[in-house]
Amino acid sequence: MEEVDYKRVGEIMWTDKPFRLRELPASFGFPLLIKVTKGSDDMEHKEKFSTGEILRIDGEERQRRVIAADSKGRHWSFPVHIGAKFDVKGKKDRRNSMYMSEIVEAKKLPKKFCFAKKDEMQMRITGEEHSGPLVEGDFKTKEVTKVRIFKANRISDGDIKLKVVFLPAYMDVEVVIATKFACEPDAYWEEYMDAMTRDINKKVNLNMYRGKSDIQIYEFSEKTKKSKAKTECLYEEQPPTKIVSVGSIIKQRPSSTKRRTPTRTPSTSSDGRYPNMRPFGAPKSEPEPEEPQRAVADILNDLRDKDESEMTEEEIRVAKHRRMLLAMFAEEEEEEKERRRSGASCEVDEVDGDANDDDQNDNNEDDDADDADDDEDDDNDSNDDDDDDDDNDESVDTRGEGDRDVLDEVQRPRSPGDGSTISAESESNGSVCVDVSPAESKPPIPAPRTHGLSHNQSPSSPNLQPPVQQVDKPITKSPPQNPLKPPLKPKPAVPSHKPSLKPPVVPHGSTEHSQARVVNSSDHTRFANIQDIPANLSGLTIDDMCKALEFLCLDKYEAQIRDNKIDGEMALELSEDTLKSDLGLNGLEAKKLYNFIHHNWRPV
Repeated sequence: MEEVDYKRVGEIMWTDKPFRLRELPASFGFPLLIKVTKGSDDMEHKEKFSTGEILRIDGEERQRRVIAADSKGRHWSFPVHIGAKFDVKGKKDRRNSMYMSEIVEAKKLPKKFCFAKKDEMQMRITGEEHSGPLVEGDFKTKEVTKVRIFKANRISDGDIKLKVVFLPAYMDVEVVIATKFACEPDAYWEEYMDAMTRDINKKVNLNMYRGKSDIQIYEFSEKTKKSKAKTECLYEEQPPTKIVSVGSIIKQRPSSTKRRTPTRTPSTSSDGRYPNMRPFGAPKSEPEPEEPQRAVADILNDLRDKDESEMTEEEIRVAKHRRMLLAMFAEEEEEEKERRRSGASCEVDEVDGDANDDDQNDNNEDDDADDADDDEDDDNDSNDDDDDDDDNDESVDTRGEGDRDVLDEVQRPRSPGDGSTISAESESNGSVCVDVSPAESKPPIPAPRTHGLSHNQSPSSPNLQPPVQQVDKPITKSPPQNPLKPPLKPKPAVPSHKPSLKPPVVPHGSTEHSQARVVNSSDHTRFANIQDIPANLSGLTIDDMCKALEFLCLDKYEAQIRDNKIDGEMALELSEDTLKSDLGLNGLEAKKLYNFIHHNWRPV
């Protein structure tokens, strides 16, 4: 059977005898399909079970809880995986902040503990309006017990709901158990239940749910306290008098000395992204207290005069974290200095190249001035053509005049058939006059064009000089027409100008392209979903880690990741205890992030 038809639950046969939850017979085995015949009317329960509801129970679980008594004689039941910290009283009245799981795993169970002093308690009991402090003094530890709970999913409207609900064994609910289909053989019933198990395992990871996280308060009578009945049976058979939600504990984390960037906080409204989130995670408008900052500073000052053997676990952890941050800052400072040195050397090279260009341009201008004195008549005849060239040659060129002279002579091939105009007398003499006036320093625009004679010139003029356009065309150079004119010696010096062309063009373009590549790479999203993140996180950046937190619905801790500069390689060094103590994650959040980092866990 590949697909499960949940609409067929109406054809199921049920047992005639109803059972209470703590009386469920083990002979049926799990998973089970149950139907509620007597609902729960208790006001303290968050989940309401009405008559006629059908649920699939995945299995039975024994949840560990710590039982402690307060100053009023009430018994408090704390789940081991609670996300709050407690101060344990040790020798010389010294208190250490620990999680409940660490308290239970200690060699010796502490006699007294209380809620951590740095956590502000706002107790709100279900069904009551809180008007005063509920806790006075320390809790006296009684024992560690186990309570039976059942994990289940509702079946309604022809489908199974993905929300996991918990049914404590003490809940006053009566149910009947499904046995088989009315018109199907027994083998088909087994196949139907197996297909249902495969379907729910694809949609929900039931192993992540460890039971109810509520704090329960029991008020036993004096007769019950003095009875010899086992306490474990009392907590399974008798419902708690009051229930306190874990979400009512507001944790104040010490603010970092670094400047925090504004981050997006989860919505606490009913129509936000997290509709079931309680207001204990909402940001506060008033500034954070400075007392935790002074406490951390005092610890760092004490570390300078202490040996590691004399430090506590918290001081050793702070010292290691401090050394790690100092090493990171030193490495970043060295990289910044190296970048500054490389940038200064590039600027010096550019300044030297510009100075050489200016010197060469000055020499070329002097030569052009001498040529202009010798050929005043030629300049007067070609003034109109110079104006035409100035209008046409408006293309952007960053080279100097001397550079353009050299490139015109060396790099451009000379060809007489490119539209240039040569006089009849020049052709008969077998020589071509090349004008070296400043007008020839401007190259023609790349667009093809046909040049003719000027409107005030005629081919029959005896002293006609070629127009300026013919000088810009690739023509084989011949000896100058004027024998008294000295040859141009500085112009053939081509190798001295080629390096000077590179600094204005290449570095400027490459810098723009490199900056564009950096901007494009920062805006590019590497991972579309959490399945794209590789198993080895050593190559992930800080932004990638923040993106992974968003996939895990833990983006409220993005500020801690950025402030502590935790990338993929640094994340591999974090333990589950470090995630709880330093980053402030609760037990479930720390387990999710730890499995994601170290065990390649990816939710589907």
